[in-house]
Amino acid sequence: MMPGMPPPPRAPMPMPPRGMPPRGMPPAAPAAPSGPRMPVERMCTLYVGKIPEGLDDDTLQAALQCLGKVMRWKRTKDPSGKPKGFGFCDFATGEGVLRAMRMLKEISFNGAQLLLKVDAKTQEFLNTYGPQRDAALAFIREQFDAKKASEAEAKAATEATEPPKEGEAAAETKEGEAAEAKEGEAAEVKEAPAEAKPPPANDAEADPEIAVKLHELVATWHAAQ
Repeated sequence: MMPGMPPPPRAPMPMPPRGMPPRGMPPAAPAAPSGPRMPVERMCTLYVGKIPEGLDDDTLQAALQCLGKVMRWKRTKDPSGKPKGFGFCDFATGEGVLRAMRMLKEISFNGAQLLLKVDAKTQEFLNTYGPQRDAALAFIREQFDAKKASEAEAKAATEATEPPKEGEAAAETKEGEAAEAKEGEAAEVKEAPAEAKPPPANDAEADPEIAVKLHELVATWHAAQ
C-alpha cells in the first residue's frame, strides 16, 4: 500500500444460511408446540341465596372452599346482627365459580337447595372462560399423553436392541440380580420415583374426588342437627 492511500475495503463476512445460528453459537432449542392457552384469571363473585336457617357460616364457607380458592365469604345480616338467607362469595378464579354452580346444585341442606347466581358481567366472562380453559386443558393432556407414548416407544426400542444373555454367564448374572433384588427390595420401593400423574383433560375430572369431601361435610352437618 502506497503512503497516503486509504486501506483497501475488507471483504464482508460470510452470512450463515437462513435459519442457521451464527458460527460459534449453539443451535436454538426447538419451539414448544403452540396450542390453546389458559384464559386470564380474575376474581369472580357468586351470589348464594336461599340459605336455610341453621346452616352456619363455618359449614357453608367450608363447602365453598372445597370447590375453589375463596378470597372472601360475606353473609348479609340484618340490623340486629342476625344472618339473612343470602351472601356473596368471592372466588379467586372462574374455575371455582363454575364448579360451585355445577356441584352445589346437587347438594341439599335438610331438603333445601341453595340459589346460585352471578351478575351479567361475570356470566359474560364465564361464557368465554369456560370453553377456553377446557380447550387448554385438553391440549395439555394431549401433549402429556404424546410424551408418555414417545417415552414408551423409545424404551421398547432400546430393550429390543439389547443382545440376549445366553449360557452360563447369563445364569450367573440372573442369580446375582435376584440376590441383589431381594437385598434391596425395600430400598428400591422407597427410592422409586412416583409416576407422574396425568393432568386433567377438563375441570370436571376432579369433580368426583371433590364430591366425596363435599358430601362428607354435609353429612357431618346433618348429623349435628
